[in-house]
Amino acid sequence: MEQMQNSTTQKLTVFAFAVLFILVQSCFLLKGSNYFLIMPSVFLILTYKPKLLGYTGCFVLGLLNDIFAMQLVGVSSMLFVILKFMMSQGVSRAHKDYMGLLKEYLLYSLTLFLGSFVIMLMFDFTTVDSQFFLSLILLIMGFFICDFLWLKIFGLFNKK
Repeated sequence: MEQMQNSTTQKLTVFAFAVLFILVQSCFLLKGSNYFLIMPSVFLILTYKPKLLGYTGCFVLGLLNDIFAMQLVGVSSMLFVILKFMMSQGVSRAHKDYMGLLKEYLLYSLTLFLGSFVIMLMFDFTTVDSQFFLSLILLIMGFFICDFLWLKIFGLFNKK
């Protein structure tokens, strides 16, 4: 029973911090910066502790991200569910080393980001401008911030 409560507490804590990251990133007013904290957060959660965030959690976080970042509703949810699927297929272990983790993050995040950008470009919801390149830089920078924060959080979980 104690193990279940511990797991439930961990899931609730992870979900609460992910929602907090969504709220914090909604303070960034630059168009396209809405994946700054949440995309690397979802990636790191699924890499370190994949059982703490399921498909429903990914969908809800994406929906909250759409609402608070005022995006096209459904884009983030689709991205996060795809990310969950990709990570469940490709990650059956904890991360290798830091560079391996960074390369894996860049592969997943840039693929998803560029895929959603192309879809939005096809429907004339966005254009290629300096904001696009700034968004890519922020997406990469977010990894280092979230990596530090989530390691602190998971460090608490791993203590007995």
